[in-house]
Amino acid sequence: MVPYSNVNYEVFTENQSDILGNYTVNYSGDGGLSKVFLGASYTLPFELKIGASYEYYNGKTEYLTDVQFEQTTDFENSKFDLSLKSTGIGCTVGMISPDFAKFLDIDGISNLKLGATYNVIRPLSVDSVFSSDNSLGFREISSTGFERDIPSRLGVGLSVTWKQNYTFLFDYVNQKFSEFSVNAKTLPHLRDFNRFSLGFEYRHASGRFGSTWDQMVWRAGLSYEETPYYINNTGVDEMAAYAGFSVPLGIDNTIDFGFKYGIRGKTENNLIKENIFAAFITLSFGDLWFVRPDR
Repeated sequence: MVPYSNVNYEVFTENQSDILGNYTVNYSGDGGLSKVFLGASYTLPFELKIGASYEYYNGKTEYLTDVQFEQTTDFENSKFDLSLKSTGIGCTVGMISPDFAKFLDIDGISNLKLGATYNVIRPLSVDSVFSSDNSLGFREISSTGFERDIPSRLGVGLSVTWKQNYTFLFDYVNQKFSEFSVNAKTLPHLRDFNRFSLGFEYRHASGRFGSTWDQMVWRAGLSYEETPYYINNTGVDEMAAYAGFSVPLGIDNTIDFGFKYGIRGKTENNLIKENIFAAFITLSFGDLWFVRPDR
């Protein structure tokens, strides 16, 4: 089970009205979609590898609006709660090409491979429950169902190794969120999602049987992302830089450290510019079977 989407925000505003007086509004959202999948892969002749996965999506998202009035008014504090529960199925297919470096025979070049993935999700079924406690003291509850249509996602990648030590990687991902629809209606504040990534990895040619220092793996990367959000006639873009390294814990076992700094958005047209700092720690475990080590 892995997360597919995430909603987590809270916005607080202060307002003034001739009718309502002074009041505050708090907007918040929490939840998202998760994905459970089962996959398999197969190697065809000429070392062409293909794979596919069957996926089940489910999740719940809560949107809350809380209005607080001054005690000097006759209006009662109000709450508006929208709960969405989504379920659906999808699939992903992918391929990895054979090593084209064997056919090109370029000195120092190895592991020249192409990869591609394509993800399709059937329209999600959404159960919606809306409840409100309005400013006049009345409580209302209503429920309905509708469909969300998530557009397909395409990813392509290229990797190449130079002199057995240096690996360079390029990825491109596209998802046409301009076609995302709720109840067969598209949303004007969404645009197509595009992400370009460039990665670099260095590992010593001695491989898993060298010293601890020789088994260290060093990584760096850059990315540029056109997020699907289009607000006030302005697209929200993100640029980020990455760095990381892996420390060996034994044969094929590592602890991995990663760091990210990014900039998302800008302040023009009454938007927000974010500075993003992130750190990652992961454990990778592997095992070798039926291999007799050299004595």
